[in-house]
Amino acid sequence: MSLLSFVSRASLLSVVLAVVAAVPASAAKVIVFPPTAGAGLTKQEAVVVADAVAAATSRAGHDVVTQQQLAAVIGLESMKQLAGCEASSCLSELSDALGAEAIVNVSVGTVGQSVIVTLKRSDTKGGANKVGDRRFKKGKGAIEGILDALPALVAEVLGGLATTTTTATAPATTTTAIEPIGTTTVVTKGKVSPARLDEVIATPKGLTWVHDGHGRVLAFSTTDPQKAPIYAGTSTSMYEIHNGSGFSSDGDGGFSRGFWDPRIGGGGAQRSFERRKGVYTLTCGSTTTTLTELKAAPKAKFYKPAWRRQALLIARDDSLRYVVVDADRAADPVADRRVWIGKKGKLVPLDLEIEADNTWGQGGIIAVGPGLTIKLAPTGGEIVEGVTRTPLTGLDLWDNAAMLYTEVKPWGEVQLGTPCDVLPAKR
Repeated sequence: MSLLSFVSRASLLSVVLAVVAAVPASAAKVIVFPPTAGAGLTKQEAVVVADAVAAATSRAGHDVVTQQQLAAVIGLESMKQLAGCEASSCLSELSDALGAEAIVNVSVGTVGQSVIVTLKRSDTKGGANKVGDRRFKKGKGAIEGILDALPALVAEVLGGLATTTTTATAPATTTTAIEPIGTTTVVTKGKVSPARLDEVIATPKGLTWVHDGHGRVLAFSTTDPQKAPIYAGTSTSMYEIHNGSGFSSDGDGGFSRGFWDPRIGGGGAQRSFERRKGVYTLTCGSTTTTLTELKAAPKAKFYKPAWRRQALLIARDDSLRYVVVDADRAADPVADRRVWIGKKGKLVPLDLEIEADNTWGQGGIIAVGPGLTIKLAPTGGEIVEGVTRTPLTGLDLWDNAAMLYTEVKPWGEVQLGTPCDVLPAKR
């Protein structure tokens, strides 16, 4: 079906004026059609991949016409008809209407245990038609691998097209007071704020003690196991844990207590301590450990909950650079916010002035430092460095909690003070 059957020639002229006019003549115009959700991708992942291809195309020096730009002027239904445009008549219509020199169709498919990402370039004025692909193993981390590989794949497929290079003025200064990775203290507004705090409390009375035989110890109230605090640690140090809900009785003093540990996905049953028919079990994800009672109470010190930080916002850009905003769990979260930035496992804290910004979005922030501004809300935001603006995609905290603590790791390798901590090896 012809593009001209959807929009008038006057409308097409508007497209040319709105999308083309401001572009340097030397830059090849490339239309990017996104992959379809469902072929190994969720709807959100399909959008992220399409945006990443468009961004990589722009960075390579080409002018990009995205699906969103086209849909804004010719309508969504017309876009559906144009997706996958490869026929010579279709290419001719687009070339005449938009001045596009190439179309890139992005597709993602699955074969066995592999995910195949393919970029197919079709030149609207004849000449080279190129195809490039990459294969990834299915499972956790596949989407990150795809995004990492896209810049090289785009460069391969678009090789030979005319480009224009723009240079941005570098910021006059860079952010300051970046602390080494792996520390548990950072600077926000000149204040040192610990991620983990060992605050001693009085030894509780009337506890029942259980252990796994390998150094892990739990203690709970003998008279009120379903509501009173539970403690976890070793025979020398015990920390109160952040308890979740859940209690049931089997008529024999049984109970079930969930607890907080964001490193473990799934429901509360994946992070639980139970007594059923006189048998104690600790569940950490897919691992269930049987515990036995200690005959004598160890001489351990007791502490308040160790982990003090809580994530408020998380986002990433198309180069997989993450931005995390966190705060002190025990204090006013607005008064002790902090911003981290970097690749997975390599985030560093920034010394920025942080303010709540209701105009930016519910729960949003604006963080400003020398040469750098970050605007972030749950749905996304941007990093402004001098004249360079980098968009950020907001990530759901609940869905990405495990990734935050096990892969992104702004706080480094830490013990959270839960029964699922990996105990240090005995010497």
